[in-house]
Amino acid sequence: EQSALVAYTANSKHGKPSTFEEQVLHAQHLVDMGTTIINAAKAVGLAPEYVAKMVGAVKVERLCELAGVDVSSLPRFTRARLFNLRDHDVVTRVARSLINAGIHDANEVNDIVVNVNKFRTSSTRDVFLDEWEASLADRVTETLSGARKGRGGLVPQAAIKSALKSLIMYAQPGIAVNAATFALIDDAVSALSNLVEKEA
Repeated sequence: EQSALVAYTANSKHGKPSTFEEQVLHAQHLVDMGTTIINAAKAVGLAPEYVAKMVGAVKVERLCELAGVDVSSLPRFTRARLFNLRDHDVVTRVARSLINAGIHDANEVNDIVVNVNKFRTSSTRDVFLDEWEASLADRVTETLSGARKGRGGLVPQAAIKSALKSLIMYAQPGIAVNAATFALIDDAVSALSNLVEKEA
């Protein structure tokens, strides 16, 4: 740990200036080797609060990777915020749902983290998560329904994009698709096929 800390400090003083990404990677490496966040932040010239968030983001990435969830599409600060969830299984579950629904809004992510952490028992928390995930599915269904009826200000490309996101979402294990939702997705995919044929 000490040798790595000394080596990075020396390189930063006498070598070429480090890029921001290099600073983050070096800070993570130092923390992995046992350096405190405060000392790692001091060594690379970043604020401890920022290093703590980046360390949290990396821990979420590693945790989700073990569960087979690719979080690369989530912004770094979203990954860092998910680290504040208390249960590892909940981290991967929420991350998967956010990705499937295409949610990147920081306020929405913050709300779900705050609300989930309010629950003291896993049973009540899981009921809340079930309802939240159902609301995400309903939101997608409403979007597709609006596209099907020609309402909501959606252009065809947006409708197709929503449909493809839905296909990915409903392909996940444990998520049921009712007949109405399937019909909406099927219509949008047909529209995509027709568009491809016209382009060809």
